[in-house]
Amino acid sequence: MKKFFSLFLCVLLIYALIESASFLNLRYLESKGMVERRPFFFHLSSQHLQEIRMLLAGKNKYIAYSSTLGWSLKQGGEAHPYQANLQGIRADRKYSLEPQEGVLRVSAFGDSFVHGDQVENKDTWEEKMMSMDPRLEVLNFGVGSYGVDQSFLRYKESGVRFKPKIVFIGFRSNNVNRSVNVFKPFLNYETGFPMTKPRFAIRDDQLIFVENPLPNLKDYGRFLNDERGALEKVGSRDYFYRTDYSGPGYFLPSVRLAKIFLNIIYGQLGFSNDIVVGNFYNPKSEAFLVTEKILDEFHKAVLKEGSTPLVLFFPGRRDMILHEKDGSLIYQPLMDRLKAKNIESIDLMDAFRQFGRGRPIGDFFNKEGAHYSSLGNEIVAEYLFQYLKAHS
Repeated sequence: MKKFFSLFLCVLLIYALIESASFLNLRYLESKGMVERRPFFFHLSSQHLQEIRMLLAGKNKYIAYSSTLGWSLKQGGEAHPYQANLQGIRADRKYSLEPQEGVLRVSAFGDSFVHGDQVENKDTWEEKMMSMDPRLEVLNFGVGSYGVDQSFLRYKESGVRFKPKIVFIGFRSNNVNRSVNVFKPFLNYETGFPMTKPRFAIRDDQLIFVENPLPNLKDYGRFLNDERGALEKVGSRDYFYRTDYSGPGYFLPSVRLAKIFLNIIYGQLGFSNDIVVGNFYNPKSEAFLVTEKILDEFHKAVLKEGSTPLVLFFPGRRDMILHEKDGSLIYQPLMDRLKAKNIESIDLMDAFRQFGRGRPIGDFFNKEGAHYSSLGNEIVAEYLFQYLKAHS
């Protein structure tokens, strides 16, 4: 009995050392930005709960709940430095449904890089483009934290009726993750944006709409009254919940670390289903296939309305650093796939190479975060303005 007890203690000690070493390795990888920082047991943070209470109380001054989109801009919403008009478009003025004669109307859809997070309305690339030519009108339908799925739905719900001649479909490298995500904290735990969204899935090569798991505003009360039950309901439709927060032993550091290294090995062997393998999107992943299909359907929908669709690839800070280092582009496989389908796209990395040459990457981004500074937006505006001039 004594020998058995000693053996048990030794096994327990070895196991504790393995878990401790795994925990320290994970924290190191997180500190280097090599893996996403997340809790081992998922729970809503105090910030998440505070935001949910504010949402239920209607205290958000700029973002409004939407049963169809998840969220959108509040009509007439204002929160420094942002201002939305009464049509829910980021602008200081109202737009007629029909563009005036002699005016080229462009509508832009996408996430925070289209919306212009962390700069005033006048410093967004849309406003800067319009200042270059009074005959040019660029409507900013961007919404922070949007996936390309929500952008597509927003175009069909609100954008079509403004009859744009050209439709910009904005895409940033991490948007591929949002195509299979319905609750942002599952993807990025440190976000202060705990709202749910609809998504799409693919069945028999067709896009299948997966509705918002919380289709009514009052449903958010479930997070306050039955957090675990609400998380499981929302998580059942979320790729990141299924892969990171469910399954045997998912909460153990050793299990998570083993998954990371196994996925690296599978990636080298060409068997990985991870969203990113090496420094590139994995064309076999669910996220890639869903994203590609949404962009394809978005493209077709714009053409059907008689407008010209253009997919814009917005490089983030990390994209620029990697590209400067070895010339790689994480979204290159998606651009190649779109090109094969004759879907026209513009890589705005070219804009920064052309108009930002010789300047440090930090100049293109705000000090407060990862979004473009006024200069970064100006470079995008100049490049797109020149592109439209050359192709008009």
